Amino acid sequence: MIRNFNGNTRQQKEFFDENLGKLGDIKRVTHKRDGQSVEYETIIEGTEETMLLSGGFSSGYGGEGPNGLVYALTKMGVSNEEARKYAIESSDVSFVIEF
Repeated sequence: MIRNFNGNTRQQKEFFDENLGKLGDIKRVTHKRDGQSVEYETIIEGTEETMLLSGGFSSGYGGEGPNGLVYALTKMGVSNEEARKYAIESSDVSFVIEF
């Protein structure tokens, strides 16, 4: 498993970009947030490897972190409209996208 526990959105995007190609074809993205402690976790499962991103990509509001998550989702083939629905507009505490 490829892991990054950096809470900074910019650095998380760089880590994501550097490692996305190692995953193979994307099978599933799972995102969870704990609103009580403001913790976020994104798990990207590929045919070759899995990436765990803790922090950096947040959800549920219109800030830098959710926009970072929109960036990652669109790089994996999710439409911008659907990515914004999951990352910014939804009040759900978790979601799963199957590819």
